[in-house]
Amino acid sequence: MMAGHCDSRPKVLRLRGIVQGVGMRPFIYRIASSLGLVGEVYNDGDGVTLKLWGDDTQLQTFNHRLQHMLPPSARIDQMLVDNDTAVCPRPKTFNIVDSNGAGTPGIIPDRASCSQCIAEIFNAQDRRYQHPFNSCTECGPRYSIMREGSWDRRNTAMAAFSLCQQCLTEYQSPDDRRFHAETVACPACGPKLFYQERHQRLETGQIAAAAAAIARGDVIAVQGMGCFQLICDALNHQAIALLRRVKQRPRKPLAIMVAGRPQLDAYADASAAEWALLSSAQSPIVIVKQRDTALPDLLAPGLHTVGVMLANTPLHHLLMSAVARPLVVSSANLSGAPTICTPQALRDMLPAFGGGVLYTDRAILKPLDDSVAQVMGSATQLLRRARGYVPRALPLPRGLVAPPILALGGHHKNTLCLLEDGRLQLSTWQGDLDSPAQRQAYDSQVATCAAGTRHYACDHHPDYYSSRRAVASASEQPGSGVHQVWHHHAHAAACLAEHGRHADAGPVLAVVFDGSGYGPDASIWGGEFLVANYRGFRRRGHLQTLRLIGGEQAATQPWRSLWSHLHASGGWPQIQQDHGKLAIVSALQQQPISAWSYAQLSAVNAPLSSSVGRLFDAVAAALEICFDGISYEGEAAMRLQALAETSEDSQAYPFAIRGDDELIAFDLAPMWPALFADLEAGLSKAIIARRFHSSLARATAAMVDGIFAIDKDWQEPLVALSGGVFQNALLHEETSRYLQANGFRVIAHGEVPANDSGLSLGQAVVAAAQFSPAFVDRGIKR
Repeated sequence: MMAGHCDSRPKVLRLRGIVQGVGMRPFIYRIASSLGLVGEVYNDGDGVTLKLWGDDTQLQTFNHRLQHMLPPSARIDQMLVDNDTAVCPRPKTFNIVDSNGAGTPGIIPDRASCSQCIAEIFNAQDRRYQHPFNSCTECGPRYSIMREGSWDRRNTAMAAFSLCQQCLTEYQSPDDRRFHAETVACPACGPKLFYQERHQRLETGQIAAAAAAIARGDVIAVQGMGCFQLICDALNHQAIALLRRVKQRPRKPLAIMVAGRPQLDAYADASAAEWALLSSAQSPIVIVKQRDTALPDLLAPGLHTVGVMLANTPLHHLLMSAVARPLVVSSANLSGAPTICTPQALRDMLPAFGGGVLYTDRAILKPLDDSVAQVMGSATQLLRRARGYVPRALPLPRGLVAPPILALGGHHKNTLCLLEDGRLQLSTWQGDLDSPAQRQAYDSQVATCAAGTRHYACDHHPDYYSSRRAVASASEQPGSGVHQVWHHHAHAAACLAEHGRHADAGPVLAVVFDGSGYGPDASIWGGEFLVANYRGFRRRGHLQTLRLIGGEQAATQPWRSLWSHLHASGGWPQIQQDHGKLAIVSALQQQPISAWSYAQLSAVNAPLSSSVGRLFDAVAAALEICFDGISYEGEAAMRLQALAETSEDSQAYPFAIRGDDELIAFDLAPMWPALFADLEAGLSKAIIARRFHSSLARATAAMVDGIFAIDKDWQEPLVALSGGVFQNALLHEETSRYLQANGFRVIAHGEVPANDSGLSLGQAVVAAAQFSPAFVDRGIKR
């Protein structure tokens, strides 16, 4: 357009990315109006569309402000300019108009309450004083209350509540921070809060009654942003024990909620980076170091860390203020059961639960558990990706072009990933697919996500429920296909995709350590060095394989892993002779299979395994940690890590590297005689645990050195770390330090969990590679 010239053809911009639920339309309205532009903006099925009339100077200034002054949570991934617009009447002003279109826009995840909204609920002069649903364009529920379609009140659980005149005035006022805030409400027109205790339901004094129940040691249920939660006094040992009995969770760590920094500092040592994460809009549970003796041991038995979260809704802030103590907060479901999001489901799932229930008449439409994260150095690593992060999509790596694909994930820590329109939409964490109820919830989500999908990706494991579900879904749709992806390849690909690795880039060396995954040779993999890109991989190294006595039983009985490692090393007879007086040796000798030879057992439920997860279990058992059994996945390894972190010893045990130019293996068999000698000498178990971590980190770095020395045509010295074992911060940091000292660049997981929650994303990009143009393989076998 020429400067000053008016045209009846508007400039049309279509914005894609995180552009709904973040105050984008009010933001665009304000900058357009301030510049004298006229036109309109609305949400559509894919994002935000705006039509602008103005001269070149106005439009250039608008474009600059649009790209450099976005609302804090907004992100524009794509800006499309429609140059073929029809002639239409030029309006006199700029307006926000009704949304249109149905699709899958980039809805913002739920956001913790902002400081202004919290200040209002504690201001006795404010009309929203003690209002447990206070929110604005910057905060409040988003995804958890969304139906299908664009971000408009009529498409949310707030549609049931008509705005009063005061709220409507705020909603329509450009200068108000609640201008087009779809969750706006007040005590006169918003949702209601109830407290039910036995047969009595309160509609006044609800929070005071709930606080009184907590004070007398009760466990209550509270409707959080995305699910119901069980809550009790975090300093009351009996209350914590009661919560564990109700939830059937004997030792797995429990998280606490604190009111703010002063209360946090009384119970934990949080770094500046950890505090920034805690107080972010995502407000995840963050793993931090406990202060000595400040919290009951029953919160996190055998660990020196604790999961901490801040109050993230007005209801939680009001409850915390009334109680004035830290609270245990845990999802109100039995271990292995689906997330609970209605009072009826709470009663059905927890029939023995007799505590009070604090709930609202605003429905949770999409269940979400709390996210869990840790800070390693200055980097954030998500351990569970849920509230605050879902449904934020990741861009499909450049060079990959594919039709819609639904990846169905693994069996444990399951997630789904929908690849569509150049985006990777990772679902919320859904847990393990063991129980019928969990499988039913999973099937429902698969059915929802599969609409319009003709291609499915899954794990190669034939007995995973997710793999069988992929085959069943494809069989129900003529012309559909299933792409099976090897477990550890999916881990590696997920790490590459998170870092935006281009499809045409050369392969990297991926180090993938976890508990178990089905390998192409039908053995249990878990300590792998893979030359990999999206299209394929080649196994270049691994932890020395051994027969894992008892197969899957070894994952729950650490003594089996120890017995297997000692027998496979060939050193068990000498250890019995030299260290027979040690209690751990006697305990092993008393096991029911002790009279059998390793050779006799090798063909009886004893699969070959290279699992690093089971190696951790073996060392933990040697130090008499969880020797007989574990109560939750990873317990032995987590307690071993906690023990190691109390020592600063810098020594390491010996290891060996064996093999040829095609395949090498690292072997920690030389470690065992030295470890038992340290036990015999009475060396601190913390030092032994630390030396084991150092041994594994050094062996990993030596393996990487060896592989790069053999394969000399690498484009860059890049190493990707993936798999659940690398959630061990001590191992991760030591391994990274050794690799970086040797000149390697290390990439690892951040927003996509390193554990099996990230498998679906890896499956999606590996499947996508089959549809994409051929790219460099560099010796990778498919």
